[in-house]
Amino acid sequence: MPRRNLVIACGVFEHELQRVAEQGVEFDRVLLDAGLHSRPTELHDRLQATIDAVDPAAHHTMALLYGLCGRAVVGLETGAVPLLIPRLHDCIGLFLGSAEAYWEQFRACPGTLYLTPGWCEKEAHPDSGRLDVARHAWSATLHPDFGLWSARYGEGAATWIVDFLQSWRQHYQRIAYIDHGLGDGEAYRRQAAELAAATGWSLEELPGSLALIEALAAGQATEQQALLVPPHHRVVGTHDARLIEAVPLHHQAAAT
Repeated sequence: MPRRNLVIACGVFEHELQRVAEQGVEFDRVLLDAGLHSRPTELHDRLQATIDAVDPAAHHTMALLYGLCGRAVVGLETGAVPLLIPRLHDCIGLFLGSAEAYWEQFRACPGTLYLTPGWCEKEAHPDSGRLDVARHAWSATLHPDFGLWSARYGEGAATWIVDFLQSWRQHYQRIAYIDHGLGDGEAYRRQAAELAAATGWSLEELPGSLALIEALAAGQATEQQALLVPPHHRVVGTHDARLIEAVPLHHQAAAT
């Protein structure tokens, strides 16, 4: 059986990856819990465990469908199989097709909350605590983790933590639904409209692009689109437009 590319992706990409597979791109996939994006340390550990489990006899390349995601990809190490990581701060550029498309939207309206089919189903669905927060007048007690933090740190400290974590709400002005023509589009649009009404933000629909997802799934992303981490290398952060680079594991060990 010929070796294939393995895509390791956030669960919000389920619909997009299925469409890419239906278009003839051959790859295997592992989908991780979408909620991990809010827990970068746990996400890093899950990504590393998944990378470590890859069989080089079955897969010739790996590709992540993640941006920096709270620097969760920094410190990842490869074994015998090379790894592609997109040069993106977060996953929105993957849905829009490129980092350039994301920055174009960012310059137009920095305070944008983006929705896609996966985000609607997994993170902004009607039973989500996050959506409940947006529906109601703001109260720290509505946060899904308020009870946990209150029990651990006290109600005052829990309120401060929630207020700090939710301060982004003060700067958001727009909800943008990214449309790829996937899933129940009308239901997602209704959900986006409901969220916009609950928050008082404007609502806009943007055309999505599968170009970058296709390139990563095929293992053919360019150097500008993604970092290729060779075997037995470690991902480190940079302070320039590249975002990340790879260093040999022995080099990293010698430097510590």
